[in-house]
Parts: sequence; structure tokens; C-alpha cells
Amino acid sequence: VTKANHSLRAWQLNGADFDFDTVLDADIELVADWMIDSFDVIWVADGSQFASNRVDYGESTPVPASNPTKAADAQYTWWFAGWDPAPDATVSSNATYTAVFTNTVNRYAVTFTWHEGSTTNDYDYGTAAADVVVPSTPAPYTANGMVYTFEAWLPAIADVTNDVDYVAQYSSAPAVEPEPIDLDAQTFSPEEVEGGAIPAGIVTDEASGETEFVVCFHGQAGMTYTLQGSTTLNPADWASTNLVVGTPVSCTNNGDLVKLEFPLDGANIPDVMFFKIGTSRTPAAGE
Repeated sequence: VTKANHSLRAWQLNGADFDFDTVLDADIELVADWMIDSFDVIWVADGSQFASNRVDYGESTPVPASNPTKAADAQYTWWFAGWDPAPDATVSSNATYTAVFTNTVNRYAVTFTWHEGSTTNDYDYGTAAADVVVPSTPAPYTANGMVYTFEAWLPAIADVTNDVDYVAQYSSAPAVEPEPIDLDAQTFSPEEVEGGAIPAGIVTDEASGETEFVVCFHGQAGMTYTLQGSTTLNPADWASTNLVVGTPVSCTNNGDLVKLEFPLDGANIPDVMFFKIGTSRTPAAGE
């Protein structure tokens, strides 16, 4: 005996389940008691059971009222996109539905901070360090009698995996503020300047005809000195890549004396120029 989409629960006699151990002394009529089939409907999200239902045949599929979620990780943010397979309108068998998630790649703020400002750009997770746009090398700056020169970005620039602020690191050394030098003043021979008789002056090499502004002074061990010259005190002029930088060398036969040379056009020497001495320190062994 069968009935579509039903299961036989028991045989009944006069509305009660019949006991087949009963001894009969007359004919009887048993009536089948049917129950509708029911099925398990299971909902799975991110590898775990999200919900489950026991549903009678033909009833509407009980789609969860709330959508499942999947936790974001460093690389992705996840979004619920539906169930796989698409839920049937009514229940006719056991069924398992699995949540489908789509993702977006997380973006992170990469900031560079230096003395005069900062800049921030957003990058996708996993962007290679080589593809991160690094600002131009920060210019040196002077504060409290010290000149600060850019050395590196810290921490070291790496692939993008989180928000990060790279901060400019500077070395420092005593600074000499620029002072006006009267270039119409008396000129001196190379022997006088290199001999330390005067601290600074214009020198013309009689053999080559080259004219230079030369500064001599006692230097400090481990320090490198440079000489810059400009006809104005405009910061933009001093920062120009075309600005001439003197080459520091030791003065002849004068021990720790330093000579800085700035080439001049002997035929077109300005009336007034500004010169400034820059310094940087070479780390000692083991530093």
C-alpha cells in the first residue's frame, strides 16, 4: 500500500493503532494512517551550518530571513551574493544550499611624511613596493643652527598589506648661515689663501686663468663640507639643481685645514653673492 509523498505511520482500528498481536474472533477492517513526508533543508555559509529546517513535502522553502556574512581579512572584504543552487520554491526532497560570496580587494592608505609636508595615496592590497609612488627626495632644511639632510624612509618601503606612514629620517650637522660676500674686494694669490693667511677670497690661477671664490678654515674629523653660492637669498635659488657646489679638499700643507672652491666667471663676477657652507658627518666604523 502506498500513497504519493506520504509514509505509512500505522494501521488503525476504530481510530486507534492496531496491535497485530491481538487474537481475532471475527473479521475486522483496518484503516491506513498516513503522514506526509518531511525533508531536511540545510543552509551552509563559509564552511559552517548557518540554518536548518525540517519541512513537509510541498511546503515553501524557508529561505533564511537574514543573509549570512563572511569576515573580512587583510586582503578582501566579502559580500553575500546568493545561494547555490538557487532555492526551490517548495520542498520535495532533502536539500543543501551553500552561500556564495564575492569579494573586493581592500585598499590601504600609504602616507609619506617629511619636514615640510606629507602625501597620501591609496593602493590595493598586495601592491608591490616598487609600484608605490615615492615622493622626491626631501630637501635639506635648517633649524636651530643645524642643517638636516634626508637619509631614508622608515620603515623600509614594502609591499602594501595595511595602512602605513613612512617617515623621513634626517642626519644633522652644524649649519653656517649664508652671509653676503663683497666680490669687489681685493683678490689674493692661491698661495696666500691656501697658506691660511686669510679665511676667504677670490683667487685667479695665473696658469689656467680660472677664477674661484675660496674659503679655508679648520675642519672637524669625520665631517664633509660643501660650498654653495647664489646671487640671492631666495630659497628656490639655493634648492636649484643647477646650483654650483664646491668640492671639499684639504688645503696644501695645512693639516686639518679645509679648502672649499666655488668657480666664478672671471669676466662676469657679480658685485655681491651669498655663500653658505653645508656640512655632513661620515659615520665612524661600527656606527
